[in-house]
Amino acid sequence: MYWYLDAFRHYADFTSLTQRRAFWMFVFISVLISLFIATIEILTNNPGWLDLIYSVIALTPTLAITVRRLRDTGLSLWWFLVLLIPGFGLLVMLVLLSLPSQTYTAHQPKGV
Repeated sequence: MYWYLDAFRHYADFTSLTQRRAFWMFVFISVLISLFIATIEILTNNPGWLDLIYSVIALTPTLAITVRRLRDTGLSLWWFLVLLIPGFGLLVMLVLLSLPSQTYTAHQPKGV
């Protein structure tokens, strides 16, 4: 639950990095919450307003953590546009978000 709340605490941070575990734990908890809300809506014959409200609340933290995860893999923000490709774009994005963190060696001399 720490990773989920941490994403909401840093909802406006699009510049730092997010480790793979933190990203996927946020996604996992977010999916569980959505499933719980959907179950409640089905049982109460609710038209879907609760899930819509949750989706709007979670939109900015989800975008921020996704951008931070892309940056952590060494990719630029522009890779987010791959989602515009129907179907295939989502698969590519899942692969990109699953990549290991980039090792930053900018201050190490070459050959070391």
